[in-house]
Amino acid sequence: MGFYSSVNIPVRCPFCGTVEERECQTKDLKHFFLMDVWRKGDNILADFPKELQCVASCAQPSCGTMKMINGRSYVQERHFTVLVKLGNGVITGEYEAFENDPE
Repeated sequence: MGFYSSVNIPVRCPFCGTVEERECQTKDLKHFFLMDVWRKGDNILADFPKELQCVASCAQPSCGTMKMINGRSYVQERHFTVLVKLGNGVITGEYEAFENDPE
């Protein structure tokens, strides 16, 4: 994905329903805060939009696809879109998650 910023919040996977803290990667902050990590309650800036479009993933065995590499099995993560909500530039911890696989 290249350079991005991360928002780490608990998110329910829209495919399997597990809730865990996930790294939601975004490029919506452009070159202002690349490579920064944000959490609920952090103030990004008041003039930013009401939400950040992010990509997150789930590696639960019930969610991902089992793959074999060099004789070892592993779960290939399943990716999905998360819209992280902001209130006056502050990460609220609210979000919407969508089952589509982001491009």
